Amino acid sequence: MTRDIVIKQYGDKRTIWLNEGYLVRSCAVNTDYLRVARVLYKNNLPLSARRLDILPDCAKSWRWARMDGAFYYDYERVPNKAPNFYQEKLANEAELLRMGRELCSNADVMACARLKLEYAAAEYLNPEVFTFYMFKTGGRVNAERAQILAQSWAYAKLLSDILRDKRWVQFGLDNKGDLFRAMAGLLAEKQLEGMRIKNANGLRNKMADFEACTTLEEQYEFFIHGGHGNRNASVVGSVELVDELTGEVMAFDVHQTLIYNAFMNRFNAGKEFKQSLYDKYYLPAVARLGVSPISYRTFSAHTNRYSGKMKMGRARHGYDYFNKKFQTYVPAKPLEYAGSMWVMDGSGLKLAYNKDGKPATLYMTRVFDVASGLLLGHSVADHHRGAETKTHVLKALQMALKTSSGYGAMEVLTDNGGAFQEAEVKNVFGMLFTKVRTIKPGNSQENSAELFVRLMNDLARQFDNWSGQFNAHSIDFKSNTDDMKVKDLPTKHEAYTQAMQMVEQWNSQIGIDGLSRLERFERRHPELKPLEPTVLRYVNGHVTTVDLARMRGFVNVEHKGVEHKFTIANWDTELDNINRKLGYTGNLLVEVRWDATAADLYTPEGAYLLTCNRTVKAHKSFAEATRESGLALKELTQRKHVMLESINSWEMETAKGLDVLQRVMGNDEVDEQLDYQMLCVGRNMVKGVHNSQGETELLEKVEFSKSIKKKTVAERALEEFY
Repeated sequence: MTRDIVIKQYGDKRTIWLNEGYLVRSCAVNTDYLRVARVLYKNNLPLSARRLDILPDCAKSWRWARMDGAFYYDYERVPNKAPNFYQEKLANEAELLRMGRELCSNADVMACARLKLEYAAAEYLNPEVFTFYMFKTGGRVNAERAQILAQSWAYAKLLSDILRDKRWVQFGLDNKGDLFRAMAGLLAEKQLEGMRIKNANGLRNKMADFEACTTLEEQYEFFIHGGHGNRNASVVGSVELVDELTGEVMAFDVHQTLIYNAFMNRFNAGKEFKQSLYDKYYLPAVARLGVSPISYRTFSAHTNRYSGKMKMGRARHGYDYFNKKFQTYVPAKPLEYAGSMWVMDGSGLKLAYNKDGKPATLYMTRVFDVASGLLLGHSVADHHRGAETKTHVLKALQMALKTSSGYGAMEVLTDNGGAFQEAEVKNVFGMLFTKVRTIKPGNSQENSAELFVRLMNDLARQFDNWSGQFNAHSIDFKSNTDDMKVKDLPTKHEAYTQAMQMVEQWNSQIGIDGLSRLERFERRHPELKPLEPTVLRYVNGHVTTVDLARMRGFVNVEHKGVEHKFTIANWDTELDNINRKLGYTGNLLVEVRWDATAADLYTPEGAYLLTCNRTVKAHKSFAEATRESGLALKELTQRKHVMLESINSWEMETAKGLDVLQRVMGNDEVDEQLDYQMLCVGRNMVKGVHNSQGETELLEKVEFSKSIKKKTVAERALEEFY
């Protein structure tokens, strides 16, 4: 029997196929018209794709497929233009999905169930899980790995709750076995750390171990293991590329650099086939470098990866391919509370200035609060291709956090620009926002920032250097349709001052409610909580690298000529923990993210170690003593004594071991130098009363003719001071 609606799932992409007869009945479209549309659509495809049963998507209307001897059409490619508006005559997407699931086969049931499970697992992800893996685990967990572990926990927790409440019917499944098979199929595709499942039996065993965890913390730690990031068998990425002048290790190795640059082919208009690039560019280059080449299959696989296509698509195909702006947006009621959603976007300001005798314009990356319309943060740069970078996105976010007094937002919405897809930016988003969304490709109107940017840019019309239709991306600017005189344009600094004037005017504008944007921003969402200090320092703090081995229990950093000192609490015990987490290296090289109140220490790989509070210093003279400095003197002196006691204990235990070793070996077999070393250990073991006791005990066992010179009171006081 031919079905009217067929739902197909291709990885993360879902397609709703509508039968030709269903379209004819619902839209009153003529079959002859559809026959012509099929021919036109097929003619837009390459010859190699025209014989497929399901034709690939080429962004044209009336995409079709042949299934079970009938013609089907992609719902997203049904045109919705005047005068017919075919798509409006159909049910909406949610209703079509519901109707399709009622008619689906067993295979489709499993696909729909996996889709529902994936959506349900997303509800379990929250900043608390991410924060635990990032800051509260003893292993080396960086931000990227923390996101993966949080997903593993979310799927396991979801499955545990479904089994406990017996809710598999809600996902369209008949029994527990179907639930395990559906979840195993979903996890087999994702291959998350800690949940690398191949079949339902493996998932049953994994869940049995997970259910044995009695606390939430044990559930989190269940997924942590030490086998993360092992790429020993990978050739691509193993041959480092080092700048001989600076010693800098490049982000991409030799193979990656050659593969990516060959595929992007930035400096040539014609884009060659991959086989041609492999033969003419890659193989000769690796031969000159003396590096063993990879196979064409591996070369092709690295260029076919979706993440690689996204990052290289702009350089290879241009902006029109990379950013399409044709999809409509979804109308929604205005937000009521500040902090419910932030939106981010980058755009030119259309403020032209004189750049070395040629016109150019400024580019601004902006962060808006949707409810109030307040411009929270911004970062200004020259307008050129690639001006929207990770650096400017992070700078704008840092300013936004300062404006909001340490509060983030419940949700953030961005476009699909490359800067927002950077791993570091995604990690920061995961810390600051409960939910992170991107607009659908080609649907820029979904982003509220587009409206704010357009309205704000209109403020530039008050200046004589407003560029109108002219848009200078670089020194190779487009046509100057406004016939501007370059010599009359302001300098870059003057244009920047104009931009700051626009920011001030925008934030102080009075709305129809009689309030400015700053005043509306004070009405914050009641469920929004301030961010944790560690998160704020990770995003907004100063970043530097220091060697703790040179700082004797403190963290010393310098900023603008001023030294800042932070105290490592329990230095005598934390030293071993830090050294262990750094891999027992000879030094203690750590990354420091700090502000005026505290400093957070991280491993060079980005794993959190501990937090150090700012050092409260003691007084040098009683004449300038305060209660705070007095308490600091007492605490720091006690800290010093605790460390000395730890050293004393170390030396005493080694001396005891040497004594045992002497008895085991016998007096005749002990080297004289060993006796002398033993006495020296006893002499230097401790000071004051403990030193006298240590010497007395050792002198009873070892004969030593040299007299021990005791220190004077002045020498002891001087030693205590330093």
